[in-house]
Amino acid sequence: MPRRTLAFLLIFAGLLALGAAIFWTFYPGAKPATISGPTPMMKTKTNPSASTPGSPVAAQPFTPPPAAVTPEERAQQMVKQRALQMAARQGTYASTDGFAALQTLSVEASPSVRLWLDDQRKNLRQAHPAKISWGQTTKALSARITSALPIINQTQVDVTVQAQQIIETPGMQPDISYREIVVTLERQGSSWIVARIVSNPLTL
Repeated sequence: MPRRTLAFLLIFAGLLALGAAIFWTFYPGAKPATISGPTPMMKTKTNPSASTPGSPVAAQPFTPPPAAVTPEERAQQMVKQRALQMAARQGTYASTDGFAALQTLSVEASPSVRLWLDDQRKNLRQAHPAKISWGQTTKALSARITSALPIINQTQVDVTVQAQQIIETPGMQPDISYREIVVTLERQGSSWIVARIVSNPLTL
């Protein structure tokens, strides 16, 4: 093949390639279509606690307000507390101070109870001289009103107290026993004084 013919063919092929490149570049309809798959859907997080329109709302439990304390309840609480204190004090004393606790208690007692406390103190001082350490402790455990209810307008109320009694003597183990103490309280103005004390052994 002559050289001129070969050169002509090469130039012609180059022009065809250049024309094809220009055609595909500037003519968009000639570009091959691309097949795209379905667009994946984004998963959204839902808050189960968030309420949606129309969804039922859980009802909150109703807490009733505290009931007011009635005058009768206040009076009962007062006499039971007073009886617990008196039952413990009348049975708690020591020889080291000459059983002074009984003398202090007599200030809050009726005349008849004062005489009884004075006699009890004299007997204890004779039985347990101050030079020998001896003592008794009474712990009030519970109280219940044994008078007829209501007590709001009563002038005397009986309260039964259960108590633990501990006697401590030098060189000996503590003697522990239990007592049932009936404390009669008498109203004087806005306070209650001790009108009678009866103590008996309690078998548990």
